[in-house]
Amino acid sequence: MIICLDPGHGGRDPGACAGVCERELTLLIARRAKEALLTQGHRVVWTRTDSRQGPPPSARPLVAARMRAGLLVSIHANACASPLARGVEAWYAAGSAGGMELARGLLQALAAEYGGPLTLRGAFPDTANRHRRLAVLRGCQRLKVASVLIECGFLTNAEDLAMMQSVEYGLALGRAIGRVADRNRIVVHSLTNK
Repeated sequence: MIICLDPGHGGRDPGACAGVCERELTLLIARRAKEALLTQGHRVVWTRTDSRQGPPPSARPLVAARMRAGLLVSIHANACASPLARGVEAWYAAGSAGGMELARGLLQALAAEYGGPLTLRGAFPDTANRHRRLAVLRGCQRLKVASVLIECGFLTNAEDLAMMQSVEYGLALGRAIGRVADRNRIVVHSLTNK
């Protein structure tokens, strides 16, 4: 399967920052995830490959659609005023049963693939997002590209930050994405061919 990795933010948009900025952290995680995906036989395309500005969130689904990706995974990191907040979240376009299945499956696969302790906060529809509906998920839904947005952890939490910066976490995420793509080919196919 062609899988589009979307490292969140980029260029003048650093995302959340706390010693390290989300723009760099998501790119690091995506590079490691790519290694694992290639090992599994998947082809990987990107919305951005360096820290320069990538397309705006609403245009990133177009990259996936043009490259005929079967799945777009948007990679992000959370932040919170409290350094105690931690854990991984997955987000999907509200109203998409297939998206919900992919988001839940990705969290379960990541927990199985990652060898260390991992806090799972849950899978949520983008209507529950405190900022607004997530443009990358909305765009994917319009273009019929299966998608999930993963908040890999809290960069404001020391344990989560160390985990996200580790080689093993990025590789585990890549293996998890590959497992979910393989296991859910029918779901992905139905989402992309409606």
